[in-house]
Amino acid sequence: MYIPAENVYYEAILREEEDESGPSLFAYTLSRRVIPVSPNSFFAYLQTILLGLKGLKIEESAREILNHLDRLKQETEKFSEHFRLVGAHLDNARKKYDDADKQLGRVDEKLDVLLGLVKYEDRTGQPEQNSTEQD
Repeated sequence: MYIPAENVYYEAILREEEDESGPSLFAYTLSRRVIPVSPNSFFAYLQTILLGLKGLKIEESAREILNHLDRLKQETEKFSEHFRLVGAHLDNARKKYDDADKQLGRVDEKLDVLLGLVKYEDRTGQPEQNSTEQD
């Protein structure tokens, strides 16, 4: 409730004693959820209300940000699962590659030994065994 005169406002605020007619004007207005304001305090009350509304908006934005962060966490967990699975597949592929490389090395060594024997037989003067001679 706006009281346009400062002196009337201060009189209503300062006189809080109950007299025989009932509660003071200030107590009565507060019981009815009405805040009396003067020309000097009106702007301060409006600023308080504005700050309260800004606080509510910030709270709503914070709640929205938390929701987005929660969804981002869920997506990150899903990505992490896929990433670990791909890592396991790559690790298995590397192990199989290493096994295949070792096996190829052994086959290559055996082939070198066999080729070395054939060349050794060629140098000793014994005839080579060709598939046409065997038939």
